[in-house]
Amino acid sequence: MKKLEDMSNELLLCVWDRLLAADIIYSFSNLNIRIHQLLVKFCGLYKELNLRYCSLSAFRFFCYQLPMMNEWRLNLSVLKLGNRYRCCQIDSFANEIVKSFVIRYLARQGKSYDNPSKDLFRLIISNKKPVEPIFPQLTYLSIFQGTSIDEDCRDILLYVAAGGTTMNTFTWRSCSNQTHHAKAFFDWLFRCSINLHSFRLENPFGENGFELTYEHTVLNVYRPHQSLTSLTINILNFSTLDILLHYLLKLEYLDVHISKPIEAADITDQRLPRNLNYPKELRTLKLRYLNVRGKGYYRFEQLAEKFSETLEHFSLSIYHYCRGEPYLNYNGTRLSILCQKLLHLRSLHFAIQVQLCEKSNNQTLTEFTRTFRIPFWFDGPFGRKRVCVDFHQLYNIVQMFSLPYTFNGIALIRTINLIDMQFNTSEEEEKVPINLSLALESLWCGMDHIYICLAEKQKVPLPFFQALQCPRSQGKTLAILPKRGIIPDNVEGNVQLTHFNILELNNPIDANSAYNLEELCSWLRLLPNIKCLDVYLTELKYWLNNNANNPHLDSFLRRVERLYVECSDVINAKMNEEIMEPLLLFLIDKHRFPQLRCLRFMNCKNISSAWDNIEHWIDFILNRISEHQLACVRFDFIEKEQEITDLHTGDQTIAITGLPYIINIHRFVKENHVALWLERKHKQFF
Repeated sequence: MKKLEDMSNELLLCVWDRLLAADIIYSFSNLNIRIHQLLVKFCGLYKELNLRYCSLSAFRFFCYQLPMMNEWRLNLSVLKLGNRYRCCQIDSFANEIVKSFVIRYLARQGKSYDNPSKDLFRLIISNKKPVEPIFPQLTYLSIFQGTSIDEDCRDILLYVAAGGTTMNTFTWRSCSNQTHHAKAFFDWLFRCSINLHSFRLENPFGENGFELTYEHTVLNVYRPHQSLTSLTINILNFSTLDILLHYLLKLEYLDVHISKPIEAADITDQRLPRNLNYPKELRTLKLRYLNVRGKGYYRFEQLAEKFSETLEHFSLSIYHYCRGEPYLNYNGTRLSILCQKLLHLRSLHFAIQVQLCEKSNNQTLTEFTRTFRIPFWFDGPFGRKRVCVDFHQLYNIVQMFSLPYTFNGIALIRTINLIDMQFNTSEEEEKVPINLSLALESLWCGMDHIYICLAEKQKVPLPFFQALQCPRSQGKTLAILPKRGIIPDNVEGNVQLTHFNILELNNPIDANSAYNLEELCSWLRLLPNIKCLDVYLTELKYWLNNNANNPHLDSFLRRVERLYVECSDVINAKMNEEIMEPLLLFLIDKHRFPQLRCLRFMNCKNISSAWDNIEHWIDFILNRISEHQLACVRFDFIEKEQEITDLHTGDQTIAITGLPYIINIHRFVKENHVALWLERKHKQFF
């Protein structure tokens, strides 16, 4: 019996290594009591569930079982939901848990109801009294919202799932155009999350953030939050930040992005009372990607000065624009004056971009660098602070970064001016030649994404590529715009850019301009570790028609494991029909793409014409299943046309078996988004 138990334990641990926790429960929990006990003993799976990447069948299983089985419902402490690519998890989950919630609520009232609805749920929470959450032990909820949701779905997750007194950490990343839910999120924060310690609310960068008005807080009788110590949020304006800080007096950590340009004076500030409060124990302040105009920097400086007695860690990233007032350009001198007012500052990181209006030259760059050569930067409260300064010639921007670089969310933009980069070196250090590759290593290690911008037929010198090298780093993304420059013949033997694993050619090529494949191949020879390629369909079509067995392009394609094809430039039905089949024939070729595992067509249009051919495309892929290694093929359409009336909103899955592997065909439909994808999974035998 002991030996059998050891074998069972070994089996479970083997499965644990190979499957997601949610898939383990789905696969084994109903086999027998012993397996059930082992799952609880070894994994504690019922307490922590990440449903983001589990199979659709497993997800549906949990949607039904979680609210029904007390062992799961009462002990669940961590829940993660939401997947950008596979299905609309949030709606499905909300629809299931609200049924159980309403039934339990009515049962406590001595009532019963056979068909609980969202209308009953809305009636229950309309009195604004606390309700018993369905997961009373939940401490951590993380939501990735891939598609838009309605008020019912939002409130079910806020009040039914996350409404308990044990909730400690709340994270919600919304999709586009969802800031109209802002008041509901803030109402939940200040009226329900009485023991919450960490609150994170974000939306896509580049959109307006969430807004809170003082009138709303007074009308809804907000009270200062008694437990929240950490806030990460994207908001619309500075007045929203002032209001939040007035009610979050326990904050110790603040990470905020303000989407609206920051001016010296804002009309919304005039509606605020003069006696606003601020946290007394704030130790970390991160101001992300602020768009500052003119004297608007006074706003964030005044904010930081409010925490002069407590602030220990300060991080600042800004874009500063001063029209006709170059003397206001933000620089090292102004920043040092601010930092000296922060009496307990221990660490500082910054990324400052200054947009110049006047013509500039190397002397301008030197003047900015000189502001970081004052004693504060050599021997300040955190010792020697290394700073690099460069000038973006095409966009007329001066960029100043502290080293090591910590702003991986900011895509760096580089031209050949990189080789003229300056550092805040001392007079003695200036006498020693700088090895740019070594000097910039802490910059490249900290960044995730870099754009290369070149002028038409611009000659790119060897030192530029040497400066880009960073052998110690991996996993970086390189984006090259259509103008790719002229690269010297001897570069390949001297330089290899091994730290880039993702290549983005994310601009459509101009059909009226001559396409130079050799310019691209000159880059490809320097990128031996690229595994993922993001490319526009128009450029891919050129390779299809004009490749002519180019050895450098062929060698590159044989290493690609993931291929994302941007199809937004396919503008009519005829292009859909003429391009797709030859393109699939080009791509589904295990000799040309022997490593390709994932193929995705993004932002497709003209659904009606594509949908007429979609079955043909699927048959084309399945009939050649032995000719490729693809595990996933996906088509994403960004517009749902009115004439496609047979596409019902939701998820559908068809499984094809009888092969050495299982093929699932998924279809997802919601609003202006239609997706269809195939997944191939090899059968598992344990």
